[in-house]
Amino acid sequence: MNAVDELDRRLTDAGFRGAVRIEQGADVLIDRAYGEDGAGVPFTTGTASQIASISKSFTAACALLLVDEARLAFDDRLVAFLDARPAAWNDITIRHLLTHTSGLVHWGDVPGHDHYSPCPRDELIAKFAAAPLLFEPGSSWSYSSPGFVLLAHVVETISGESYPVFLRENVLEPLGLRRTAADDTPPGGPAAHGSRGGEPVPSFDLAVNVGTGDVWSTTGDLIRWPTALASCESLSAATRGAAQSRQTPTTRDIPGIEDVGYGFGWFTATLDGAPMIFHSGDNAGFVSLLVWLPDEELRLAMLAPDEINLGELAFPALARLLRAT
Repeated sequence: MNAVDELDRRLTDAGFRGAVRIEQGADVLIDRAYGEDGAGVPFTTGTASQIASISKSFTAACALLLVDEARLAFDDRLVAFLDARPAAWNDITIRHLLTHTSGLVHWGDVPGHDHYSPCPRDELIAKFAAAPLLFEPGSSWSYSSPGFVLLAHVVETISGESYPVFLRENVLEPLGLRRTAADDTPPGGPAAHGSRGGEPVPSFDLAVNVGTGDVWSTTGDLIRWPTALASCESLSAATRGAAQSRQTPTTRDIPGIEDVGYGFGWFTATLDGAPMIFHSGDNAGFVSLLVWLPDEELRLAMLAPDEINLGELAFPALARLLRAT
């Protein structure tokens, strides 16, 4: 039994609900959907799902477009784009936001934060500012979703457009990602309902999660994203390369994965010695995983309307595929 067949068997035996697509070069190794979503609707390979924190790679791409257009610079200070300017944030730069080196906290340390309720942007930023920085900007690494909310805010401030509109017009449409959208479900097919242990759960307010967990996509669109970005003609070759290259070490420990770093909206690592670019995500009722091993032209996209660990299923299968090539 080859690695793909073994993964298919494991997913079936485990009662996996969602979709998986693996490609190597021009070959589709598997493109399957399993089970039902949180509303009992059969999940299909064309079902759009919340990709959660993989959304950060799209936000980073929007910021990089503005950098290449000289409308934004990596060393610009965040406070230049804010009405309220917390003194503790004076040294936070765009580079710090892109690489999680700002010292900003993650959601769990934002006082009074509610993922499920609307919150005006100025109030949301004030909540972020009420949490002390974890460290001096640039001196360490700590994953921060609020940092990418602020990055989306910067994109909106510079462009004069809402983030979902800017993303659609400048990234998604030029790259032909027609089943991907921010804030709302994309047109042209079904969209999943989230669940936890098979029971339906309410969705996060995706407007509050702007730039950090607000994108919907399908496995077919998502698997094209890392290579589409790597060849995106709207970005310079240097900027494209920087986005998916290690910019800083991280404290992230993932079984089976070594040397985990972070680029601009992407994790970098090695799997069985092979360079890997990836990101995962989890929202209420949804999880996602996107992996690209460029040297082997191997790509994986997994989406599930559930709250499970996709890496435990995917990374061993990818390692076996690597050993077989």
